[in-house]
Amino acid sequence: MKLLDIYEKSDMFRCAKGGGLAIETASLFVSGIVLREIFLPQIAFEDCREGYSFEQVWFALCLYHDKRMESESRWKRACQERAEWETGQWESRNIGANDKWEPMHLCLSPLFQYSGEGMKFTNGAQVTGAAFSEGEIRDYFYFRSACSREGGMDHGIAGGLMLYESLVRRHLKQRGNLGREDLDLYSYAANTMMVHNIWKGDKTMHRIIPKKDPMLFLLILADALEPLQYAAESADYRYLLKCVEAEVSEQKIRLRWNPECFVIEGLEENLRNMQKKIKVDYKIWRETAEICITM
Repeated sequence: MKLLDIYEKSDMFRCAKGGGLAIETASLFVSGIVLREIFLPQIAFEDCREGYSFEQVWFALCLYHDKRMESESRWKRACQERAEWETGQWESRNIGANDKWEPMHLCLSPLFQYSGEGMKFTNGAQVTGAAFSEGEIRDYFYFRSACSREGGMDHGIAGGLMLYESLVRRHLKQRGNLGREDLDLYSYAANTMMVHNIWKGDKTMHRIIPKKDPMLFLLILADALEPLQYAAESADYRYLLKCVEAEVSEQKIRLRWNPECFVIEGLEENLRNMQKKIKVDYKIWRETAEICITM
């Protein structure tokens, strides 16, 4: 089956209209939904907090997963928007107004430990805090900003902070007061985005599994497999999706890529990085540009 045939079943993909961000968002969203059905069937929040379903939080993550989040101009605009909100508004609600995440002034800081039993999922997973401490995330943020060969901020951390602000501001505008459970949910979404690019060396003991944190597992997996990021040259996204054959079965997906349309070396590198962060198996056949992902 062509990958496009699978994508076409999604309303999100069919409704995406022009512009790189919309298509990238839709592609990551669909990739995650497909992988969820294969590797985490029926996964959902055990309690649907504040009316947010698993799919809605997944869409929010996809929406803010954008490498352009790293750009200085993007953050200058965001800081200008923040200036429109008086600092007192944040502080009076005790939601963490601070300037810890330079150069992002007045940035709201998510919680890194959650109240009560934390975030619970229908597969028995229970997440009580971020996969990394606030200090570790901040250290990585500053190191990435100063030392990365690409330069700029890490798009996961930048996107996560912006996602948190967006969710909090939307809540304050529409519903008013914030409860601790609200902040737990918004912080969990932000932390999932913030840590998905980070791992502790090559130590497999730290790898994420669905029973530990299903949404973080899904984001790392979908981020590695989303196909449009590997396009060898500019081409219509529908054409590119026709150039990937997909074979799906329980706990396994096999993809055959047209090597003339995609940079397979980039895919290989991302798969290696993926396996450092999550517990999943893959095989790749470079001669045929075919990969197989299994649990």
